[in-house]
Amino acid sequence: MNRKKRWQYLLPLLGLSIAAAGCSGGGNDADTAWKSLDSDEKQALTVAYFDESVFKAQYGDLIREAYPNLDIKVEQIPNLYDGTKTPTELYEAFLREKQPDLLWVNEEVYRDLAYEGNLMSLETAVKQGGFDLEQLHPNVVEALRQLGSGQLYGLSPTFATTALFYNKSLFDQEGIPYPDNRMSWDETLKLADRFSTEGDGGNKQYGLAVDSFGVLANRMAKTGRLTLADAAGEHIGINDKPWKALFQSIADSYWSGGLYLGSLDGANGSDLFLNGQAAMAVSTPDYMNKLSNASWEWGIATAPINPDRPDETTFMNMTDIYAINAKSSHSNVAWNVLKLINSEATAKKMPGIAMGLPARQAIVPDFNGHALAPFYELKPDVSAGDAVASLPLGFIAQMGQLIENHMNSVLSKKTTLDETIEKLQTEGQSLLVSMQQESQDGK
Repeated sequence: MNRKKRWQYLLPLLGLSIAAAGCSGGGNDADTAWKSLDSDEKQALTVAYFDESVFKAQYGDLIREAYPNLDIKVEQIPNLYDGTKTPTELYEAFLREKQPDLLWVNEEVYRDLAYEGNLMSLETAVKQGGFDLEQLHPNVVEALRQLGSGQLYGLSPTFATTALFYNKSLFDQEGIPYPDNRMSWDETLKLADRFSTEGDGGNKQYGLAVDSFGVLANRMAKTGRLTLADAAGEHIGINDKPWKALFQSIADSYWSGGLYLGSLDGANGSDLFLNGQAAMAVSTPDYMNKLSNASWEWGIATAPINPDRPDETTFMNMTDIYAINAKSSHSNVAWNVLKLINSEATAKKMPGIAMGLPARQAIVPDFNGHALAPFYELKPDVSAGDAVASLPLGFIAQMGQLIENHMNSVLSKKTTLDETIEKLQTEGQSLLVSMQQESQDGK
């Protein structure tokens, strides 16, 4: 099945049982004898990774200590985002040429390779090969299985997601209650509006600071499961009511003075939340490193949610998925190294949250006394990216720039929202048709 077309059929399958999902997809692990590796036995393994020096720095000593006679060769994965082909097509070409055994993959490539039979299922390996999945956070395992259409094809020692950071000192100063977990975007923007104050430059305070209109619109659309086009990727729907409501809510909050948009308000590279001028910001775990020297108290709540799916987040991302090439002749060796990378011993030696949040339940950290539970609270919904698969390469970026440019004119009150939405619909559809034609001509 054509990769672009199959996404519209994949979503209904995500809830199926593992047994049913196993009818299609990656390679079968049932014929492999999964056993512990003899540390004295000489073995060879080829690993696909984005940077040989980084892999050796992270895992070299651990692997040598566990398997001193294992000869590891690292094949560097090429740039998957050079625009010439899709990331999966570039990765597949790399696989055919180098034939590595153990693969580092991102979510997009993991999902495609699993579906097309290029990854070995790990279901039997987990049962026979001595790996306790219950030691991993269930949200991580669930995300990996969703990406694998119900079956497990890889493990990830870390993950990333977003949370709502808030300045406790500003909330206390204004006498406003702290943000709750599971607030919707509408609730978050209304809370931000309560911080609208007079003043300018360094004197003004804001409720929510975001880099740009496009960044916020993308986050809200992803949470609300809005798509730019239909499932076939033939018609855009930017003039649909949900999109208009989204744009209107951002505009209203901006006009109220509670929302700060860096690209429009002249941020000059400064971060208003870090500067203590914004009460809230949405960001990833590594943002906490920047807050280490903050002179004010801060807290964390879950990222804004979709009220129709209050226990889920569309922003959970597996940052380091390791899988086994379905054609590997060293699959048991690869499995043992994969287990080691995802082991508790390895997790304890990783440098804090620099590489992502640990997937192991026993190692849920805090950060300078701040509990990180909000990052772990919401279940994954990895289906939010499905709709973009039917769109031409590069369309999302170009359409995003169109939206940014036109909506900045609305926010500056140079044009109306209704006029702008119709322009976006017309220009966006023209762009889509043009890029679809270019894509067809290039085949």
